[in-house]
Amino acid sequence: MNHPEALEVAGRIRSAWTGSFMDDAMVVHWAEFLQQYSVEDATRALGILQRTSSRIPSQAAFTDIVEGEAAHRIKCPHCGIGFKTEARVQEHVDNVHW
Repeated sequence: MNHPEALEVAGRIRSAWTGSFMDDAMVVHWAEFLQQYSVEDATRALGILQRTSSRIPSQAAFTDIVEGEAAHRIKCPHCGIGFKTEARVQEHVDNVHW
């Protein structure tokens, strides 16, 4: 993801846990960390962590969620994009790689 998108997701992290303190420097730090992920992966991990954590999670916990979700994906044999189901991979292949 690009820097503005990462700042947006970092801002969502800050606002999701209002009981925890996250200053502007930490928002920037999180944004730099988040740039290595896609927006979809980051927001999915944020949603999972919001349901399971009462405090701002560590970056290691965030990484564990992203990598765990990625491990459950089925990869397209042509381009390597991951999908959650075999049916979705087949739909992708039919529509994109026909």
